[in-house]
Amino acid sequence: MTEKSKKSQEGAIRVLPGVSIYKVENSRFWYVRVRDRDKKRYVVKGTGETSSVAAKKVAQDLAISLLKKKTPTEKEFTFKTYALRLIKKEEQATNKGDRSVGSYKAMKWCLYNEDWGLIKRFGGRDVRTITTGDFRSYMDYLDEQNPSWAPSTKNTILATFRNVLKVAREDSIIDGVPDTPVAVRETIPDPSSASILSCRRRRMPTNWSSIPPRRWLRRRRSSGGYLSPMNSMTSSCL
Repeated sequence: MTEKSKKSQEGAIRVLPGVSIYKVENSRFWYVRVRDRDKKRYVVKGTGETSSVAAKKVAQDLAISLLKKKTPTEKEFTFKTYALRLIKKEEQATNKGDRSVGSYKAMKWCLYNEDWGLIKRFGGRDVRTITTGDFRSYMDYLDEQNPSWAPSTKNTILATFRNVLKVAREDSIIDGVPDTPVAVRETIPDPSSASILSCRRRRMPTNWSSIPPRRWLRRRRSSGGYLSPMNSMTSSCL
């Protein structure tokens, strides 16, 4: 079926989540469309039925048959397999003193957390099918569940995820590691830097040695005290 004929379909009827039936122009038969979530595409077939009731039954049977055909990922290709290999590798490095204990514990925390750990989310997935979109969806989920997490925590999870896939890459199971977004750290401007920048914009000197000595001691009218060279120049800029 061409893309053009799909677009000309009559109102689709939802049968099950991800399963619907519809008609196309110049056809008296119903078609069924089933969403394959693993491959992220639709499976489309003709039902051979002109009745929507009979077409729904065909659609249900097709959906069930597709589920039965799905075979579990071979163990050697699962994310969990490479996660366990990474743990073993890092444990050996820690015992030799090449890796800090804290780093090793943080990695295990990212992998084994019972609520959101990487193994819980990706453990049974075939590493050859994991994409950038999969990781983005995972991070969006973590943001919803833990909105107060610091960027450093998210980046630790990201690094652990990438390190697992690097093990698979070393075995030539995958060609490369998918691109992954880095959590951006918020930076707080340095007040002194901001003051100097402001002074520069106002064309005020920042080379204190060039300031005439008489301007170093500017008497405070309110307290009778004195301002230091730095304070005297920056106080008006703040």
